[in-house]
Amino acid sequence: MLLLFFMFLLLSSPVSADGFDQIYNSSFNRYKQTMGISYSYLPVSKNPSELGMSYDTSLVEGVATENVWGNYTLEYLTENDYWQRKSKLLSEVSGPPGMQIDLLYYYLNDTGHNIEVSSILLPFSRGDSSLGNWMNIAMGITGVSYRDIPISWEQLVLSRKGLMKGYVGPGQMENGVGGSFIIDSFVIKDPINIEKIEVFAEGQEIKGKIILRNFKNVDLENINVTHGSFSSTYTIPAMDTIEIEYSLESDEWEDILTISNPNFAKECILYGNSLSDWTTTDAITSLAFREDGGWVNGSYLKPEGEDFCITQIPYSVNIPLRKPQIEEDDEDIDEVEEGDDEPVSPTDSPDSNLDDLAQEDPDEEGEVLGVQVSPNEEHISNEGSSNDSIVDNIKDDNFVLPKTAVVIY
Repeated sequence: MLLLFFMFLLLSSPVSADGFDQIYNSSFNRYKQTMGISYSYLPVSKNPSELGMSYDTSLVEGVATENVWGNYTLEYLTENDYWQRKSKLLSEVSGPPGMQIDLLYYYLNDTGHNIEVSSILLPFSRGDSSLGNWMNIAMGITGVSYRDIPISWEQLVLSRKGLMKGYVGPGQMENGVGGSFIIDSFVIKDPINIEKIEVFAEGQEIKGKIILRNFKNVDLENINVTHGSFSSTYTIPAMDTIEIEYSLESDEWEDILTISNPNFAKECILYGNSLSDWTTTDAITSLAFREDGGWVNGSYLKPEGEDFCITQIPYSVNIPLRKPQIEEDDEDIDEVEEGDDEPVSPTDSPDSNLDDLAQEDPDEEGEVLGVQVSPNEEHISNEGSSNDSIVDNIKDDNFVLPKTAVVIY
């Protein structure tokens, strides 16, 4: 009789809340959320003999953003009542520098009542950032900082730590409302910056001087530099520069300088936990702040293993150079008639360097080191908006060479 009474109460009581707004325990939360990554721009891979960037297109991995919508839903990406995030699904991207990556956010109000979600936090590193950190491989990201967010889970207080970025949440929503959108965008950065390229004539030889900087906190090995008959391989120390000097005979000159980076770089920011583990916070894919109770966590990546990985693949860059004028022998000078003398332009001067070879109009739309850029080009980015914010223009020092070098367009 008592059992029938409780069954009657269960069936007759309306389900009006998920319980989180009363006991503030995230395990009762039914605001469901997760994230994904895709790509929306891939630099054109040129032939090895053409100007620009070249790479092995078979190494490119990931889902194009245009193929996400309608094919990858919150239900498809998760299981176990949205609590478990499936691994290796809309969570890995591999490509060359300049590849634009879109950060996707998925959500659903399944609480049984109206709620307000004012803030979202998405991870950009593991709890220990030395184990995985997107900031080591991406550029065009602002507003990322170290956070330590407490989460009530059953009888425990968990802590999701690491580098994170905050965004404005979906706001007030009725039960059953959900969706997905691009919440941020950034690009894979080039770990090598060309500080200086200089070529000049000295007697009957052509001298070259190149300074390369390594932006990474690890050594870059087997970096190859080729120009005409000159070819050599170098190691660029972590966060340091190397200076390369070489000489060419006039008939050894070629109009293309090639810099090749054969190294992969990979950063993974989540580590899945076992099917029975709900307390290892490096597996939490997202966080949201509910105005009726505080921070709640999104789905857990399962099973165990690294995921949400961005990989920079090997690549080469061909840079155009203009041959400096070689000093003529005395016999050749005597043969020149007075009336044939012409003023020497700066780019033909024996002492000219690549200051004179930089792009004349920096605002002209074009391709820079294989990356398509437009003046004042806007992308989706920034805290507080999903579609009217701005990623830092990818026309950065990593992609537009300094004035002493060459802009590829």
